[in-house]
Amino acid sequence: MFPLRIDISYAQTLRSDSSSVRIWPCHGQETGSIPVRTAIIIVDKAIKDSTIYTYTKEKKMNITLRKANAVQLSINEMVRGLSFDTSVSLNEFEDATAQITAVRDTFDTHRATRTKLVGALYEIRKAVADANPDAGINDTLAEVARLEKEIQFYNTFATKTPRLSDAVIAGKMDKIKNTSEESRMYGRSDTIETGIFTKEEVEEFKRTVADLKRKKQKLQDLLLELNVQTEIQLDEETARFLERADIL
Repeated sequence: MFPLRIDISYAQTLRSDSSSVRIWPCHGQETGSIPVRTAIIIVDKAIKDSTIYTYTKEKKMNITLRKANAVQLSINEMVRGLSFDTSVSLNEFEDATAQITAVRDTFDTHRATRTKLVGALYEIRKAVADANPDAGINDTLAEVARLEKEIQFYNTFATKTPRLSDAVIAGKMDKIKNTSEESRMYGRSDTIETGIFTKEEVEEFKRTVADLKRKKQKLQDLLLELNVQTEIQLDEETARFLERADIL
């Protein structure tokens, strides 16, 4: 015979299916400040190897990468909302011991809750890190980053003023040559500024930027699809805790 700890509701289901299942409820179990309803059951090997395996497999929770991101944000928000006061203001009219104990109990409860939240957070992060390469997400993200760099580079030239025509340059140069020394003394420039790219080349830079942006958008659409399709598996205990915390 084998002892196993499982959710009490499922334990009761097993007992209704098999007279060989015996249940001992576990009272007073808590995860942080959240009660856990579990039970110890005694089963024979046949049930352990079949029904219990099925239960364990079914209780595993799968969530998409998109959902995992939202869950991580919620966990971080909940952690930030926990208070960890280490002092208390006392006065002559209150029971000092009771006041200190109350603050200390809150600290211990929040610390235990934080431990579970942080554990769940990094379990999810590790699962996401493991899933990303298999789904091709890392490679896609790298390509998006490359395209962003290329867009930034070529966009600089796509906004440049085209070079002056040869005729305009020649005319300006002649004007400078014919400018008197007296005019130059009063601040008239003896140089001209012009871009180095023709109008056609600037237009080509603009087309390059537009093409790069289209490629980037396609990859971003693909990333969205992959984040919706790709799933990670949460540990049963973690999933149960996050459900009770209203995060899942």
